[in-house]
Amino acid sequence: RLSAVLGQEQSLDFSQRGGPDDAGDDSCGLGITLHPPNMANGRVLVKRLKPGGAAALSGVLFPNDELLLLDGVQVANATTAQLRALVMGPRGSWSSLQVRRPDGALASISIQRTTADYQP
Repeated sequence: RLSAVLGQEQSLDFSQRGGPDDAGDDSCGLGITLHPPNMANGRVLVKRLKPGGAAALSGVLFPNDELLLLDGVQVANATTAQLRALVMGPRGSWSSLQVRRPDGALASISIQRTTADYQP
């Protein structure tokens, strides 16, 4: 969800399950909040990890990592709707990511989608 708090920058929060677009399905995200691409010159940067969420539990994704590919799709300059479609998926499914670390190193990682209340 796109959330804004007065006096703070906007964030794209893809940690929640359900919502108006997917009521009744079993989709969930990766437990990440992203800086909007327009705030990072088109780059998609991880702002934070939801404690107990899939990304935090994986131990392989970190704040300030830049997402380059999500399931083989380039994400630079992606819209909120495009990012949501890539991040969200069935609980228990896997997402493949290519990231650039703040030091410039590239990493290919996989994270299983889950919610904080469900651990496979």
